[in-house]
Amino acid sequence: MRLSLFSRTAEIDPKWQSANCVVRVTRQGRREEHDFERTGYYLTSQAPNCRHLAQGIRGDWKIENRLHWVKDVIQNEDRSPQKKGLSPINISLLKTWVLTLYRLEGYDSLTKGIDHNKHNIRQLLSLCR
Repeated sequence: MRLSLFSRTAEIDPKWQSANCVVRVTRQGRREEHDFERTGYYLTSQAPNCRHLAQGIRGDWKIENRLHWVKDVIQNEDRSPQKKGLSPINISLLKTWVLTLYRLEGYDSLTKGIDHNKHNIRQLLSLCR
């Protein structure tokens, strides 16, 4: 991960006037035998300190990778048919609860936890104690 800091410009939208700087984050890696490079931007009111900002950004991505990615990809949350009212919120809370139960039981992988318990209802229910 590479960070670049830039002073905000005078032409910035008034609602962002408290911003101190713009942070450009470049990530490089290899996924499924393909190299990739992604660039993202953050706007922050914090003092421009690369080490501190990098820790916050890594923490943000840790949440993305350990929670949102799992819910989107493994639990198919983005394709959920529940779209109206409180249903999407309730289903999302249940999915997070299930993920938490598996993690508390020691499963780093939700898929492995599901595979291990899918044919054993007693074992599955024991997660709820």
